[in-house]
Amino acid sequence: VPHLVDAENISIKLRYKDLWHFKQTSSLRIREIKVEEIDAQLIRHADGTATWQFPKDDNAPDSPLPVIETLIVKNGSSRIDDVISQARLQAKFKTEEGSSQEELRSEVSINGQFQDKPLKAFLETPGFLPIATQDADAPPIKSKGWLEYAKLRVDFNGQISDLFGRQDIFGNAVVTGPSLSVLGDLTGSVFPTTDSFRISAALSKHADIWDVNVDSAKIGKSSLSATLQYDPRRQSGQVPLLSGKIDGSRFFLAD
Repeated sequence: VPHLVDAENISIKLRYKDLWHFKQTSSLRIREIKVEEIDAQLIRHADGTATWQFPKDDNAPDSPLPVIETLIVKNGSSRIDDVISQARLQAKFKTEEGSSQEELRSEVSINGQFQDKPLKAFLETPGFLPIATQDADAPPIKSKGWLEYAKLRVDFNGQISDLFGRQDIFGNAVVTGPSLSVLGDLTGSVFPTTDSFRISAALSKHADIWDVNVDSAKIGKSSLSATLQYDPRRQSGQVPLLSGKIDGSRFFLAD
């Protein structure tokens, strides 16, 4: 691997008072970071070793991530090659956000292979900084995007918050595809092989728990709705749990 992160034409602006505050509290505030080009190589091998792993001193005090007021990335890219999850992806991203920006816009696009099937995705938000904050009480930000995997399509419109903590998600999604089994491949779950489907649902993820309110599910000839909760946590040797209630105006056993 040639590098973990390589950047060109970097400009960083700091204030004396923020440097003084960092010396006293180990919490750094950066007025502005501007980067013309940045590339990250995120590689994980079969033995679990990864380019983003560093030796950790358990005796060292926790060091919070810096607070960045303004972030401008003109041309960002990343290579993601994970043998364990079978992901080989290329990401492109750019952002112009912060207190000095009149129009806040960030976007990321992904193209590649996941479990030997083609994957494309796109996400745009008013900025990456709010969802990357370490403040768990920070307000969520609007996010809109789509994902295509094999012949599956997911469209999402909602809110995301606390990226490095609870990773909370709230919004609406529409999923279409040739079979529920393809959705299972994407999510790492076992779903049955079905005819083509279209699902419209409201999603809510808080900490690790997913709540899904399916207002419309067209699967083959069946018309269904559902209220589901998914808990992926493995505690005391237990397996992930999916529970809920399924209703329908029309149900065909063959579906």
